[in-house]
Amino acid sequence: MKNIYNHRISYNVITNAYYENGKTDIKYLKRWDRGTFTNKNIYYSLENSTNIEKYLGVDKKNQSAHITWKFDYRPGNFYINSLKLLLKFHYSSNRSKIQWLIKLLPTRKNPISEFKPINFPLQENNILDLTEIVKDEYGFILKVKMIGGKNHLFRQDVNKNEKSLLNDNFDMDVEVKLRPNIICDEFFKKNFIYSMNEKNFLLNDKNTSDFIIKLKEELSTTNNYKNILEKNFYLHSKILISKSDYFKALFNSQMIESKNRFLNLNDLSLNIFEKLLLYIYYDNIDNLNDINDWIDLLYISSRFLIPKLVQICEFSIRNYVNIDNLEEINLIAKECNAIQLVKYCEMYEINV
Repeated sequence: MKNIYNHRISYNVITNAYYENGKTDIKYLKRWDRGTFTNKNIYYSLENSTNIEKYLGVDKKNQSAHITWKFDYRPGNFYINSLKLLLKFHYSSNRSKIQWLIKLLPTRKNPISEFKPINFPLQENNILDLTEIVKDEYGFILKVKMIGGKNHLFRQDVNKNEKSLLNDNFDMDVEVKLRPNIICDEFFKKNFIYSMNEKNFLLNDKNTSDFIIKLKEELSTTNNYKNILEKNFYLHSKILISKSDYFKALFNSQMIESKNRFLNLNDLSLNIFEKLLLYIYYDNIDNLNDINDWIDLLYISSRFLIPKLVQICEFSIRNYVNIDNLEEINLIAKECNAIQLVKYCEMYEINV
């Protein structure tokens, strides 16, 4: 499926190791505790008797114990699309004293999250679909609580399961499907590389132009004088229509600008408007390394209804978002109907 990526983390108690994406020839992390977020009163046991058994057990009798695993996909700029959790119970134990829970990572939209119990059926191999809980979130914490000193987690007979890895046999298997938090197909397809439009129309070619935009920009100086910049852009209606719903509506209307093939603009930055035209003509965006320029381009791409350029702006502005400008960028995104950027601000990580 397009824009969907798989990520899988698995734990095997016999090898006492974590594996990533089903690759059993490489241990992603050695030892159970290195993959945990927190743990308390837990030990790894190798039990020697008639059969050799391995498990995670409670370290102190009659003391509560727990393990948490944190799954945070924000550094990779992903949201969760689905989550399936597999737990294997090979031995009957007092399951009333083993409880599994899950909670979402805190965000600006939901700063306080609480653990919710996960109810497993009483079969040996349990696969739960937890998508409803975590969909469109960027991470979660999985927790197991063990009460009492005789509870064992992931207990397995080594002799019976010595080839468990060959059979893709894990005791805990977390399978997540991810999607980018800002989808920008145009960016990945073009990567801002210059490409000539199909008809080879050139920007500002007076000989072939059938539409003129006159842009007037008013600049204030330190002496309170106003410096006015004017420039005519010689354009092509076919190119404008191909990228902009604004121009498509204009040329299909009976407005005087459509009939006269002339449009006056007075409230735009000359520099940013030129960037807009470069994108429309050549799929090219050049020398935009400042957040203010990207925000100006977002405004103008929203105004002229160019959704793919809005995506590119969202994709780039995302890299500038921080706790200090979060509220401001969220308001700008709402003004520009930049829905993905609004969602990104809502899901921004909050440390509580």
